Amino acid sequence: QNESIGSITLDGTITVSGNWTNNGSTNVIESHGTNGVVTFNGSGTQTIGGSGNLFDFENLTINSGSKTQVKAGKGVTVYGASTFNDTLILKSKTGVYKPIIATFINQCAVTGNVTMELSYKSTGSSTAGTGRGFYISSPISNATSTILNVPTNILFYQNEVARQYVKIIDPGVSLTIGKGYIFRSATDYLIEFSGPPNAAS
Repeated sequence: QNESIGSITLDGTITVSGNWTNNGSTNVIESHGTNGVVTFNGSGTQTIGGSGNLFDFENLTINSGSKTQVKAGKGVTVYGASTFNDTLILKSKTGVYKPIIATFINQCAVTGNVTMELSYKSTGSSTAGTGRGFYISSPISNATSTILNVPTNILFYQNEVARQYVKIIDPGVSLTIGKGYIFRSATDYLIEFSGPPNAAS
């Protein structure tokens, strides 16, 4: 039913084989308890999106075979457990100066993986002064510099004790959770962080 406002109280399970679309001004699920479950069980791509901005769930499950995507510019919050038997994909698109991203906030435990996209818009240069510095921190717990295509692309971090920037020149270098990095590339680049989301940072 198409309504501009309205919500439901969920104490059971809603199974979604298509898309979850909220074009209203309120959240679809009324309360922020942890009794209700929304399960995406389709085969292939399913999207969470719409013109609305509230996409809160009590418990969220993605069944194997469902390629559930959160549209760029939208954010999902889960107050209970998140169980991802297939990866939750957070989409991104290129803005003028920064990417427009999807977000995921977990209030409780997460089982499974997420893929977070970050769309980088290059100036055509990766050098200091002319290249665009992109400040990032890994949203997953097992990221390495390989994700950033190092050494083709440029990746730095700051050594606060020595007060200098350190360039990462090898692939496979682990990225520290909660640490900031500076990324530059001579070409447009889609960064895809895929793995267990950071739940304690």
